[in-house]
Amino acid sequence: MQPTPNISEAQVYSHVRQLLNDHEKMLADRARNEAFYQALAHQVTSDSVVLDIGAGFGVWAITAARLGAKQVVAIESNELLIGVIKKIARECGVADRVQPVFGYSTELSLAREFDIVISETIGFDGFDEAIVKIMSDARSRFLKPGGVLIPETVSLHCAPAHFKPRSDDLPAGMPLDFLYFTALNQHAPVRLAKKSDVRILAKPKRLINADLYQAIEPFDLTNMRAKWAFPDDEVHASAINCFVVWVESRLSAGVHLSTRKTTSWTPLVYRFDAQQQNIRQVEFSLGFTPATVHWDVALSGADGLVTRNYAPKTAAKQILLDLAQSGDPVSLAGQGLASFILRDA
Repeated sequence: MQPTPNISEAQVYSHVRQLLNDHEKMLADRARNEAFYQALAHQVTSDSVVLDIGAGFGVWAITAARLGAKQVVAIESNELLIGVIKKIARECGVADRVQPVFGYSTELSLAREFDIVISETIGFDGFDEAIVKIMSDARSRFLKPGGVLIPETVSLHCAPAHFKPRSDDLPAGMPLDFLYFTALNQHAPVRLAKKSDVRILAKPKRLINADLYQAIEPFDLTNMRAKWAFPDDEVHASAINCFVVWVESRLSAGVHLSTRKTTSWTPLVYRFDAQQQNIRQVEFSLGFTPATVHWDVALSGADGLVTRNYAPKTAAKQILLDLAQSGDPVSLAGQGLASFILRDA
């Protein structure tokens, strides 16, 4: 494969390395694999025509064929993987029944002939890979009446928690105080690498649920809210310094998947500056837009009502304002980035 004039050889190598690393994590995720396999095994028959959207390396397309499906179409938007899917399908003895197709499912024209549509486009936030758009489009154009969707539902759940920081002082091991960095860093959600890094402090609540047999675009994710009240004797509420958000999905009847158990998808931690004692009530609101994510925290207690607002965009604007106010010349690239981020400041 020769790199195109606009892509360097190093960029190609870096892209392929990242591609392989990402899919290795997915293929090594036992909880995720077992759940999707079980869902497919419940539905596939020798008469099934199956559509796999966002096929990646083709694991579910090939699995459907190995389970006996009559025909499988695997749609993948990364052209590099089309040949790989064909190669692995041959290796698994099902190349005659697996047809890879390059492109995005929402932009392709296919017959409405599929008994099962499966898509693993759930992501860390549940909706960051546009699963509602993908499945509503597939449901209306590709799925036979009475056909099966995998997954059936996707929902977001959250709980107030205490997050154990990676280090109490940054930079670790240095006699320095980077308090300004710590304040900026609150605006960046982090993936929960270790379950032991958080302690859930209240019963989880559901932020939103999408029934993929019904949900259509536009699907409103801009104002998801949950609230918790704490009795006077629950002093542990003052330890709350984050909200943990994860995905729960019903793949098929009796088959459920939670990103609290998967290893390739993990919960996200939305931090905030606590510094509040005797908390009696907390409210968390989370919103996704095409451009960004934002979250608001309202704390009620002895100090009255305190609200805080967070978004990666807020930190980006502050960093660019710092650059503009530094007195140093700003490059054309920096000016362009600043103009883009600060245009609605």
